[in-house]
Amino acid sequence: MKKKLSLLLFLISLFCYSQQKVKSGYITFNSNSNLYFKNLVIANDSVSFQNDADKEMSFSLKSIKKIVDNTGAIVYQPIPTKVETKAVLNDKKSDTIIKKDVVISEELRYKSASKIYLKDERLSSDKIEALLSKNEYALSQYKKGKSNALLGDILVGGGLGLFVGGGLANLSTANSGGSGSSTILIVGLVTAGVGIPVKISASKNIRESIDTYNSSLNKTTFIEKTNISIITNSKGLGLSISF
Repeated sequence: MKKKLSLLLFLISLFCYSQQKVKSGYITFNSNSNLYFKNLVIANDSVSFQNDADKEMSFSLKSIKKIVDNTGAIVYQPIPTKVETKAVLNDKKSDTIIKKDVVISEELRYKSASKIYLKDERLSSDKIEALLSKNEYALSQYKKGKSNALLGDILVGGGLGLFVGGGLANLSTANSGGSGSSTILIVGLVTAGVGIPVKISASKNIRESIDTYNSSLNKTTFIEKTNISIITNSKGLGLSISF
């Protein structure tokens, strides 16, 4: 019954949020990174807004720890604590246990330089940079990988274009009784050959960026590893700590 009531209250609050447009503020993600927004709207299980560069962005509510408006008021925050009641048989009284659970951020999954996932969601470049923004090294490696990937695509594509174009030109010349030139073919092959290691380097940069981000999520402090339970019953107040 309590679970149903909690779910109903959550749905009602979510419906209220969906009717409200937040002018500005910031979002704190589960990874503890912050992102400032304008014109935010909560709809269903996601939020949409504009970032500082006026780009339209959207995220799932599951990846968000809280949303704060420009006045400092919290407009969205999931309930982080669990309250359990256990019966004490010997004196027919109950203990109320309030547990503090540590929220573990989800790791990113790397499939290729252009295919990076958070759970089952394939992330856009803007979303990836927003998540990596708190880790300077991871963000710099990702941007470096993006630049190298673009350069590699240009070199490989341009080289293949020169090779194919040169081959067709030589074929046309040969049909006319002339002799073609191999210069364009060689330039095309060399250009494409240079582009291949650049693309490989780009993939390594992006892979290292994602690995660095995931490693930072697993480096928890002693306090973060500690589970604190407050126990209250008829005999008084107790504190249980486990780690």
